[in-house]
Amino acid sequence: MSALLFETQERAGCVWRLEVVQHNGRTFANWRKWWRDADGVLKPTRQGGTFPPERLLELLAALEAWRDAHALSGPENGS
Repeated sequence: MSALLFETQERAGCVWRLEVVQHNGRTFANWRKWWRDADGVLKPTRQGGTFPPERLLELLAALEAWRDAHALSGPENGS
């Protein structure tokens, strides 16, 4: 099981991904930086971290609270 939830490109060609993955029979939410090798294949770096997928809803609530507190709106913020 693997589910890509979010991906964003950096200027240097690296990619940040938030995904839910299984490894050794355990499921994790994984936020990690990836790079492309000479063949263009994405490979994970050590930059990033993992956490229990059950905490994704807490992360969502924290992000929404931050957004609400900072009143992100208007064309300069993508809305």
